[in-house]
Amino acid sequence: MRILGATRLSRQTDESASIGRQRDRITLRARADGHTLVHITEDTDVSGSISPFDRESLGPWLTDPDMIDEWEALMVVKLDRLTRSLTHFDAMVDWCDKNGKTLVSLDENLDLSTSVGRMFANILAMFAQFEKERIAERRREAAVKMRENGWWQGGRPPYGKRPVKVGDHWELEIDPEKIKLLYEIANQVIAGKSASSIAGELNEAKVPAPFGKKWRQPSIRRMLANPNIPLDEVTQARVLDALDGTKATWTQRHDAAMLLNVAYCRCGYALYSKKFEARGKDSYSYYVCSNKCDAKAIPADELELAVEEKMTDEEDYGLVPVLDKIVSTGKSHKTDIRLIERKIRALDLDADDYDVRHAELTAERRRLVNLDKSHRGRDRVDWEDTHMVLREYWPTLDTQTKRQFLLENHFRLEAERGDKRCPPRVEWKGPQISEVVRVAEASVSALSLGRDVSLEDYLDPGDEPSE
Repeated sequence: MRILGATRLSRQTDESASIGRQRDRITLRARADGHTLVHITEDTDVSGSISPFDRESLGPWLTDPDMIDEWEALMVVKLDRLTRSLTHFDAMVDWCDKNGKTLVSLDENLDLSTSVGRMFANILAMFAQFEKERIAERRREAAVKMRENGWWQGGRPPYGKRPVKVGDHWELEIDPEKIKLLYEIANQVIAGKSASSIAGELNEAKVPAPFGKKWRQPSIRRMLANPNIPLDEVTQARVLDALDGTKATWTQRHDAAMLLNVAYCRCGYALYSKKFEARGKDSYSYYVCSNKCDAKAIPADELELAVEEKMTDEEDYGLVPVLDKIVSTGKSHKTDIRLIERKIRALDLDADDYDVRHAELTAERRRLVNLDKSHRGRDRVDWEDTHMVLREYWPTLDTQTKRQFLLENHFRLEAERGDKRCPPRVEWKGPQISEVVRVAEASVSALSLGRDVSLEDYLDPGDEPSE
């Protein structure tokens, strides 16, 4: 008989049922009975709850038609090496019946070709499933005990702590070097520095990163947002508030073309910038349709020039006055609310004064939330004349600030390439001159164009508009 051996091990440290011992027993039994050993599968670190059909090593021998034909009997050292699930065992027996295969278990000495053998196999499978469930229960009980005692349960420790062996268990202690760096990063974030800038400086200084090879903006945000991070409550609350306030919107890209998400093709899809390089010549930028329709590519400098003319032409937006946005920051209670929420979660459920303390903290949290919802906690915005009009202000902006300006004001244009040596045809979908138009500068304060304001409103009596 052609034998397929199957071995499985849940943990590498389980020496009593090691892969090597299982291989030796299957090999000796096959030789002693005069069978041909076709192959022995090895599934390491695989739970008994995983179906045999889904196992990396054994699965192909049960699903690939060519491999199925190579063997007649599946041999395991013990039934639980095949599965610990009664459902999976029944499915395996049913599959063997349909495919003319048989199962052999050495420890139980089972012959599944008889009804009595199948009955005993089902009983053993039931006990295997029972043991699997008991193992899960013991793990849950151990996890509860570890949490109650403040022991480390494994996994990746939060940045700033390190695992140490204490007796028969592990605990987390403060890592002096990492906690110092952690507070430096936290204070920089609170001061308004972006996570991307911090990551760049750490990489330049060759500081080892907690995740991967390099520090990155997402990893810094995840690290600081971890509720188990070893920061004091006030610092952590302020860090979370700062992170909420520095999330970059999808429009704030530093490498985007000026008209990305502003210019659209006649078919309705956005245009994006693409560079073409000719052999031995300079590269040229074009705006092409993201839908890859048959529209011709538009030279980037021509389309952007049309936008420049629109913004500086006196008959369009050129004479619209520019106002400086002055924000008076209102008081926010987010930090206090976060601290109260942490205190609520930390209350002892068995304490005699639990109900009283919970009611007091909940009431205080509700009061602060209501204050934030009222106008008392909001920022106040005032507008101050800069004595500039858009035709003077536009040339002072860089490419990214111009893009932000167009996006903030909901400018949209549809364009197609003009005839030879003709500028592109542009249809504007932007706001009317009478509408409020806001300018979002990257590093300075935000600006705005006035609503229903003419140039004369900003001139002293007796002055004449400049031509």
